[in-house]
Amino acid sequence: MSKKDKKKRKKHQSKGAMSKWMEKASGDFSEIYTLPEGTKKCEVKSAGKRFLDIIPYISKKGNAFVEKGEYWWEKTFWIHREIGVNNEWVVCPARTLKQPCPICEFRAKLADDPEVDEKTVDAYKPSQRIVMNVVDLKNESDTVKFLHLPHWYFAPQMKVALESAFEDHEDNSEKFYEPEGGQYLKIAFETPEGGFSGFKAVRIDFKDRKKDLDEDILGQAICLDDILIIKEYDELKEMLSGSSQDVDDDDDDEKDEEPKKKKTKKKSKKKKQEEDEDEDEDDTEDDDNDEDDDEEDEEDEEDEEDVKPKKSKKKEKKKTKKKKKKDDDDEDWEDDGDEDWDDDD
Repeated sequence: MSKKDKKKRKKHQSKGAMSKWMEKASGDFSEIYTLPEGTKKCEVKSAGKRFLDIIPYISKKGNAFVEKGEYWWEKTFWIHREIGVNNEWVVCPARTLKQPCPICEFRAKLADDPEVDEKTVDAYKPSQRIVMNVVDLKNESDTVKFLHLPHWYFAPQMKVALESAFEDHEDNSEKFYEPEGGQYLKIAFETPEGGFSGFKAVRIDFKDRKKDLDEDILGQAICLDDILIIKEYDELKEMLSGSSQDVDDDDDDEKDEEPKKKKTKKKSKKKKQEEDEDEDEDDTEDDDNDEDDDEEDEEDEEDEEDVKPKKSKKKEKKKTKKKKKKDDDDEDWEDDGDEDWDDDD
């Protein structure tokens, strides 16, 4: 190949494109949070034991568990999956920050419609995620990495581990994440049942650190309170519909429907008045009674309309409660013997 051809081909060669593709394929979740440049990720790629030291960060205002300036160890948030034409993941402002969310509102509207199936409603249901700063003690133990897991892959098992530790009064694991006198985690990961991807924690034990965390490690931890991307209400609304036209049309239909009803009532009254003028007083009295009956019938119809959504909401609440119970069930604790579990300390 001539030098000219080599130079021509080199001109068309990409720079770093494959690494970017691999990062995207492994799930960079750039739609829901922004990580500082150079942040490494801790990925659980196989079943087995992992030794992770959770590194605390200094919390910002608005943290759900501690005051500003205190150490904390995780960030829990809610996301909606595959929203809009690009099937993006977005942070749910309602469940995460208690702010209005058009996706949740749209889901509630679907739930109230008896003709919409449960699968369609569940497609807009938010799910929980959890992120942490960790050090993999068996792999680059001097580097803090970013760990992102589905909430139910880790949090219920962590709750079981904390409850078990509290049973021993000499083992205070409540402050396991603190820089001094803290503990690291010994975690057993397994493939989750039900065909789900990734690897789920099935057992977590606390182990005393060999030494306290130094300033270099603490300085590498990113503030998890700063990373979430919270989109504006109108932006989420536009994403939800693919274009704002669909949602706006629904609003316009509701607005147009009400004046038409009022206009019909007005015309009915006028017609009624003309008929009353042609009748004697006895007939007029009967018509007044009939008009009262019509109003009562209209009120009954409105009551029936009110009952239907309430019934649907109650049904949805029952389904959500049932689903939540299923997600929150702790794994049965089975002691697999310390011979296999503790041999790698």
